[in-house]
Amino acid sequence: MTDLQQNAIDKIDSQAEKLGSSLAKKIAQWIIDNRINNDINAEHIAGVNTNRSLEQCCKKIMDKAKKELGGKSGYVEPETVFGWVDDYYGFVEEPSTKSEKIIDIFDVL
Repeated sequence: MTDLQQNAIDKIDSQAEKLGSSLAKKIAQWIIDNRINNDINAEHIAGVNTNRSLEQCCKKIMDKAKKELGGKSGYVEPETVFGWVDDYYGFVEEPSTKSEKIIDIFDVL
């Protein structure tokens, strides 16, 4: 783990503690467990030019959930919510170590 990754973990964790909501804590834990695994993503949280915050991320999530549910109470799939987190912070997924074979549609026809 790099210093930048540790700084990102410390920053997102302290923001979650400050907010105190269960949503903020769950989002922060998911970010720590799944996205602060490279310096590119860590930079999106702890970088000098970063103006994103967990508080604003949670607000955006709540706004998008209300819009998706049409203002009614309901359930939004976790994958959807975490996709919104990725979009908000601009996270990239860790590159796959496996070689993926690309299939040309014309090979199948």
